[in-house]
Order: sequence, then structure tokens, then C-alpha cells
Amino acid sequence: MQTHDIEIPNLIREAEAATFLKISQRNLIRLRNKGAVPYYRIGKSIRYSREKLLAAVEVATEVQYAYP
Repeated sequence: MQTHDIEIPNLIREAEAATFLKISQRNLIRLRNKGAVPYYRIGKSIRYSREKLLAAVEVATEVQYAYP
């Protein structure tokens, strides 16, 4: 039997993700609906990866500074 090493991301809930980004939950939902932040849907639940949130913030920051 072969085992596979699958890395499962550390997922956080919406309230924790908003706190992590230092924004309101409503703003996080708006960003999610615009496609600006990545998320996972597990059944009816929404979860976020801290690593992917940080990457999205870095990309948004680079774009902001690239276009004054």
C-alpha cells in the first residue's frame, strides 16, 4: 500500500481571517466576492489559508505601488 504525503493547508474561519488581515468581516466578504482573496468552500463553510491571504495582500500591494 502506497502512502501519499498530502499537505493540508492550515485553514481559518472568516472572523479569524478578517482579524488576521485587520479588516472587518464585511470587507473580507466583499473582497472574496470580487475574487481578490482566495478561499475554500467546505460544504456550506468558507475557510481561508493564512499563506494564501498573505500572498494576495503582497500582490495587491505590488499592484498599488506599480500604479500610483
